Amino acid sequence: ANTTAVIVLDDSYSMQSYSGALTYFAKARETLRTVLTGFTENDNVYFILSSNPENQQKLDLKSTDFIDKLQASALSPDFNPVFESAEKLYSEYPNFNKEFYFISDLKIHTSTTKDSLAKILTDKKIHKFFLHPAKSSEFQNAAIDTVLLKTQLVEQGKPYTLAAQITNHNPDDAIDTRIHLFNEQKRLAMQSVHLEGGETKQIKLSSVAASEGVLKLRLELDGDDLMNDNFYYLYLNSLGHLKILT
Repeated sequence: ANTTAVIVLDDSYSMQSYSGALTYFAKARETLRTVLTGFTENDNVYFILSSNPENQQKLDLKSTDFIDKLQASALSPDFNPVFESAEKLYSEYPNFNKEFYFISDLKIHTSTTKDSLAKILTDKKIHKFFLHPAKSSEFQNAAIDTVLLKTQLVEQGKPYTLAAQITNHNPDDAIDTRIHLFNEQKRLAMQSVHLEGGETKQIKLSSVAASEGVLKLRLELDGDDLMNDNFYYLYLNSLGHLKILT
């Protein structure tokens, strides 16, 4: 299913503070770059700077050059218009998946937001992610890119094999995770996965078709900093026992 995502980047004065050798805002730019790797060109992804909530920029995911041009401001913004602008975008582009990303040092004075974020973004189906830029160097995001069926025929009582392509979207740090195969709520298989920074691997999972008919399969990675690309859904048609006519 396609996604409508709104990414808000806090560019207030406090983001110019240093965390190690870099400012929070410099790290926030890299966090933004990593977040964008989780979307496809079929998604509606919008970007809002907290100092300019009227400008809701629809992003071209093929070009991230704009990120390097972003600068922190000397302002202490009112976050209410920012969150309200985000909520309007979800109404205008009502995809099944709705996600909100707030990249901020979270040094927000209570006077700049009269209501809680949960109240402003009233739709309970909006998945909310709060990303602190100081943690960007430890940002973990493994994704299931695609899944292929490696067995020509899926038949009741016989094994079948799936091959999942998994990528570590952190270019610098290795990640250890696990991939699970479920048929509805029943786990069928699991594999541990080690990925170096930026590495892509194909991981095979096998199970036995317990019944004939439609198998509602779900592949799932362990939790990380971006959950929207940790799932892959697949329906397979399992045939009954084949009779050989003589």
